Amino acid sequence: MALELAPQIEAITILDEKGNRLCAKFYSNRREFANVDAQTKFEKAILSKANRSIQRSDTDVLLYNDHLVLYISSSNIRIFVVASASANELVIDEVITALENSLTTLLKGAIDARGIVDNMDYVLLAMDEVCEDGLICECDGDNIASRVLMKDISQIRQETISSAAGVAYKRIRDQWLK
Repeated sequence: MALELAPQIEAITILDEKGNRLCAKFYSNRREFANVDAQTKFEKAILSKANRSIQRSDTDVLLYNDHLVLYISSSNIRIFVVASASANELVIDEVITALENSLTTLLKGAIDARGIVDNMDYVLLAMDEVCEDGLICECDGDNIASRVLMKDISQIRQETISSAAGVAYKRIRDQWLK
């Protein structure tokens, strides 16, 4: 089996721990993605297979019906990136890592179901920045976050550092005043 040089993404989907779809984009016209019922059946099947494996803190890989599926577990959600079985899994790993890094920045820390739902606009824009019609466009999480927010990522990081310093200052001050 020859590996694809420029693999296409067939789907990106984010499911909660019960298998409910929080967000998804399907780029392939394969039978598994033809309608909502088929998509839901596919999502339930890959989640079931993922639940049988040991949950790890990094990217995990599984093969399902001629699909290469990479996924990341984060608190109460799972992010799945689906490609054809002949795709290079290192390339697809870069895609899912970029998506995870951009979502971590956009959601200001932990990626969870509440954050995904509350910031659905950012999540969908990040997915659009990663790939367009299944073609991989960007694999740098910082660039993705910068484009979604339409400002330089260093400003975002500076704001995060400033807010953390402010919280630390308030805690120390409150302890001294007790």
